Amino acid sequence: MTFEGVDGPFWAAAQEGRLVVQRCARCGSAWWPAIERCGDCGGGALAWSEVAPEGRVWSYAVYHRVFDPRLEVELPYAVAAVELEAGVCLPGRIVGPLDGLSVGAEVDAEFVPLDGSVLGPVWRLRAEAGS
Repeated sequence: MTFEGVDGPFWAAAQEGRLVVQRCARCGSAWWPAIERCGDCGGGALAWSEVAPEGRVWSYAVYHRVFDPRLEVELPYAVAAVELEAGVCLPGRIVGPLDGLSVGAEVDAEFVPLDGSVLGPVWRLRAEAGS
């Protein structure tokens, strides 16, 4: 499967169960979502680098209404902005029990089919990851 566009390498890595973000070769800043040139120094040399598939919940919302019919069976479900050690926030759905979901909670990425056969990251609370 080939992925086009500036974020293509992100999706290609996800198919392999890897989490990547862009990093500026000039100043070292990390970026997500994908951009064409560094927003800090204006450098154009951005490369994809693998990061640990873990982070902390920076913010979240719990949905009790269905906004996507595919998620009806998961009500209530949560969506979080997860802060990675690289310094970027990556949004995603929280899977599994929501007990213990709070700002600062540790989460681990899992790669699941998001739409058809395309894999993408979702997040599971660290206490639940071994379950």
